[in-house]
Amino acid sequence: MVRRSVWQDRTRGGKRMEKPTKGRNARSIRITDTLTRALTDWYAQSVVAHRADPLGYVWPGTTGGPMAADTPTQALERALTDAGLLDHDGKPLVSLHGLRHGAGSLLLSQGVPLIVVSRFLGHADVQITAGAYSHLVDADAQLAEAARRMQAALEAADAERPAGAEQLEIPEIAKDTGISR
Repeated sequence: MVRRSVWQDRTRGGKRMEKPTKGRNARSIRITDTLTRALTDWYAQSVVAHRADPLGYVWPGTTGGPMAADTPTQALERALTDAGLLDHDGKPLVSLHGLRHGAGSLLLSQGVPLIVVSRFLGHADVQITAGAYSHLVDADAQLAEAARRMQAALEAADAERPAGAEQLEIPEIAKDTGISR
């Protein structure tokens, strides 16, 4: 459950800062098995090996308190620099926000519904997600899949009808609009 962000503000003499989530509501987040293993390893290293507070911060700063707000960005930039993932000006190829956008794009490319991606990213409104990612949604493929599922559901309903039961007559108005079974 995410309720707030906590960090150390270097511009204010290291003062502890807290901010609620954007929507001001706590929200549940789902994490991958890979992240679960990484957090387990991190816990073992920081709490068991280095005696950090087991009820403390997930990612404490070097003093054990909250890390500075720019520490995650600096860590990503260091990792990208070490890996040689820099542009022609020597700047990192991706930002934390870019990784977040990449995650949304990857989920959509794997057929995860837009509403699920929206919730995964923590967007307050699916329209935010639709505006940013609609170019990645293959609407034709989704419509074809919806039609396939509708056909399968109708065939299953027909198969469950008792032998000798009459099929309902399709109203004349449905025939005029091209709707039929």
